[in-house]
Amino acid sequence: MSEWKEYKLGDLLKIKYGKDHKKLGDGDIPIYGSGGIMRTGNAYLSDKPSVLIPRKGTLSNIFYVEEPFWTVDTMFWSEINDSIVIPKYLYYAIKDYKWDSLNVGSAVPSLTVPVIESVTVSIPSIELQLRISAQLSEIDSKIAVNRRICENLEAQALFKHWFIDFAPFKNGQFVESELGMIPEGWRVGTLEELCSFISRGLSPKYQFGTNELVLGQTCVRNNIVTLNNAREHLPKENSNKYVKKWDVLLNSTGIGSLGRVGVVYFDKTNVCFDSHLTVVRTKEDIYRYYVGRNLLNRQKELENMAVGSTGQTELPKKDVLVMSILIPNSDVLPEFNEIIENIGNCIYTLIEENLRLSTLRDTLLPKLMSGQIKV
Repeated sequence: MSEWKEYKLGDLLKIKYGKDHKKLGDGDIPIYGSGGIMRTGNAYLSDKPSVLIPRKGTLSNIFYVEEPFWTVDTMFWSEINDSIVIPKYLYYAIKDYKWDSLNVGSAVPSLTVPVIESVTVSIPSIELQLRISAQLSEIDSKIAVNRRICENLEAQALFKHWFIDFAPFKNGQFVESELGMIPEGWRVGTLEELCSFISRGLSPKYQFGTNELVLGQTCVRNNIVTLNNAREHLPKENSNKYVKKWDVLLNSTGIGSLGRVGVVYFDKTNVCFDSHLTVVRTKEDIYRYYVGRNLLNRQKELENMAVGSTGQTELPKKDVLVMSILIPNSDVLPEFNEIIENIGNCIYTLIEENLRLSTLRDTLLPKLMSGQIKV
């Protein structure tokens, strides 16, 4: 360990505050909050490699960025002293630090600049940093490739082709409806008609070692529900808040991510969802793929349904229940369902592989960072 030296984070980086994003135009530059990417804009705060650390919110959500980015008020960004530490290595060095233990907030978990700067990190030579970072980056690169494949497999184009443009049905008869012209024999109903269960989740009591997982808002991203940020909690007797494969989860509180939709592709029995999420589950299997795709196509509409004051907005369940939805003839859905199920199974396989890779990385990381494993 003679190659290693201890530093305060204040010696390794300069903490910078995020800024309001509301006046930014649309673009392709990611805008980060403490929950992750909120939207994309047309300006950036920095185009240098940086480690992002939450100021308020989910304190464990540490991000590394190499491309231009913007952060809002709830997320710090950093200028890194790369004469001492490689930015990617610093990210790995602090990624799994127990940031929750440094919380200085009451109602909302919070970190301050002095608290962050006081954290001690053990740093080896630049050469060793490069070797350790390369080993961990190889795993992360594979995870990123799988994630992009999942995103490319998303079937929204197929949904729009069938149920927005009605391309397969152009030669048939169309009739007027409150949603415009629709194929004859189809009708407009409410989401509640097609669903057996639309409910907000539970208020978890977090505890390690229970093997019972609870999903929060950070588990819903890129149209997919993942277990990456799920936390262990004490199970509640007779809880009906367990998710099932093909359920749809809606982010139902807050700003930025409210209305975000994700589909559950995994098939596990010990996974609940918290009160910041709403689950939507269909009565009949024939509609389960259709309803999920329909809601994914209406995320902006869901966001606009928000009620409440700034910082306390939420998506009312009663309004979700009565959302108008086009109900196709059931005989047009089997072919659509078969295609979507095949895509979903491919996505599920890749998600499972990513979970295994994440476990491998998280097992290696502390051993590499402590010098227990030589590279």
